[in-house]
Amino acid sequence: MSYHLWRNVCLFFPGAIFDESAKKDEEVFRMAVADLNQNDEILQTEKITCSVTFVDGNNPFQAVQEGRISKFKIFWYCFHTQWQFHTVLLMLLVFSIFLHTWLLTD
Repeated sequence: MSYHLWRNVCLFFPGAIFDESAKKDEEVFRMAVADLNQNDEILQTEKITCSVTFVDGNNPFQAVQEGRISKFKIFWYCFHTQWQFHTVLLMLLVFSIFLHTWLLTD
């Protein structure tokens, strides 16, 4: 995951890890991000995009490595950017929408 702040406009790039058999999860994740982007009550100046990294289902070490890289990026940007409180809440909202949508379509 990576986060960038440019002149009070926060661009949030959520990254998720799925194996090759989870194409449906990618679609649900992208739909949740798209729905959130269209909600002007929640998003005013922020824009959210997503990217998905596919890993080999037979290689759990690759998934662990990708997860560690994402966690490091979250830690780095949390403590080295000037985030506003609403930006952190927005991140949590994106993941809760994804989780809720994923559970409903399973």
